[in-house]
Amino acid sequence: MGRLRNTMLRWLTPPELRARRIVDWESWMAHGGGIENLPAGIDITPDSALALSSVYACVRLLSRTIGTLPAHVYRRSADKRLKEIDRTHRLYPIIHGKPCPELTTSQWFTVMQSHYELRGNAYAHIERDAQGNVLALWPLHPDSVKVERINGKKRYTHTPVNAPAKIYDAVDILHHMGYSVDGFVGMSPIQVCAYSIAPGLAAQIYGGHSFGNGAWPGMVITPPEGVRKWGDEDARAFEQSWNARFQGPQRASKIAVMTQRVDVKTITPTLEDMQFVDTIKMSAIMVARIFGVQPHMIGDHEKGASYASVEQQVQDFLTHTIRPRVVEWEQLFNTSLFTERERDEWFIEFVMDSLLRADTKTRHEAYQIAAGGNAPWLSRNEIRAYENHNPVEGLDEILQPMNMGAAAPQTPSRPKQGNGNEEK
Repeated sequence: MGRLRNTMLRWLTPPELRARRIVDWESWMAHGGGIENLPAGIDITPDSALALSSVYACVRLLSRTIGTLPAHVYRRSADKRLKEIDRTHRLYPIIHGKPCPELTTSQWFTVMQSHYELRGNAYAHIERDAQGNVLALWPLHPDSVKVERINGKKRYTHTPVNAPAKIYDAVDILHHMGYSVDGFVGMSPIQVCAYSIAPGLAAQIYGGHSFGNGAWPGMVITPPEGVRKWGDEDARAFEQSWNARFQGPQRASKIAVMTQRVDVKTITPTLEDMQFVDTIKMSAIMVARIFGVQPHMIGDHEKGASYASVEQQVQDFLTHTIRPRVVEWEQLFNTSLFTERERDEWFIEFVMDSLLRADTKTRHEAYQIAAGGNAPWLSRNEIRAYENHNPVEGLDEILQPMNMGAAAPQTPSRPKQGNGNEEK
C-alpha cells in the first residue's frame, strides 16, 4: 500500500477503535446519524457522505431503479389460483399514479428509497378519510422523526421545520425499516460504515485541493549560502508574491523572473508515491460493497471484465440487491394499507420483468420456446403485450402441439370368450 493510503487509514482510525473494535452508538445518534470530529477533521453524516461520488452513484442507482418499477394492485380469484390487476381499487391510483398530490410514483419511490439507503429508515404519513380509506402517502424526512415506545406501543413524533410537532400512532405511519438489530429502527449504512467511507471522502477532498491550489508543494525556495537568512516577514512576503503570480491552474507554466538570487529545490511526487488513484478505487469498491452494488454499475469497470461476466453481475444485482428491497416494499404495503379482510383478496406486487429484459435476439428465441415449443405456456397476444404492442384478434389461445393432445380414455380389455372346446 502507498504512503498516502496508509497515512489516511492511520489518521481516520482512532487507537481505541483499532484496539477494541467498538463504536459509540449513542454518540452517533446524538450527532444526527453521523460521526463528527474524525481524526482527519472530516464529519461523516448522510448528507456529507453524498459528496463522495461513489456514495452518490449508489444511492442514485438504487433509488431510481426502485422508482422505475411499476407496482399494481392485484385481486385473487375465489380459488386463489388466479390473479388480475384491479384498476378499480381505491389504492390503485395511489400506488400506480400519485402517492401524494406533489409527487409522481417514480419521484415518491426515489425520495423514499434515498431516505432508506442513507439513513436506514423511510417514513410516510398515511392520510386517511373519516372511513379509514387511504388518501395519500406523505414522505417525512427521517431526521425530523423520533420513534418511541410508550406503554408498549410504537409512537412517532414528527417535528417539521418551523412547525409544531405532531404525534402519530404506528397505524398512521408507513415505516420502511432497513437493516436492524433490534427490530425497532433501522441502522444507517453511513452511520455504521463511517470509518470505511471517510478515506474516500478524505482522498476526494485532498485531490480537489491538490488540483485547486497545489496542496503538495512543487518546490522549496531558500536563500543561497552566504546570504542573510530570511525572517518570517521576508519569507511571508516572498511567498505571497510568488503565489500571486504562479499559483493556480490558470497561471501554470508562466516564466519566473527573479530579482534576487535564490536556491530552488523541485519536489515531484509520482502517482506511485501518492497512491491517489488506488485510494479512490479502493474507496469505490468499499462503498459499493456497503450498498450491495457491483462496482461496474457505478463506473468502476474492472480491467478485463467480459460481457458475460458483466451480464451475470447484473443478474446478481437484481437477485441479491433489488429483489430484497422490492419484497420489503410489497410486504410493507400489504400489511399497512389493507385491512385484514382485504388482505385475503387483494395484494400489491411490483413487476420486475422490465429489468430482466434481454437483447432482441435472446427475447425472440425465448418467445419461440414459450409460445411454440414442446410445452407452450404463453399466448401470442401475451408476447405482444410484453413487447408493448396491442393485441390482435385470434391470438389469445395458447398453441397446442399435435403430439401433445390429451390422451384418449382407454377401454378396459375384456376376457377372451371360449368356444367350449378349451382344454379343461
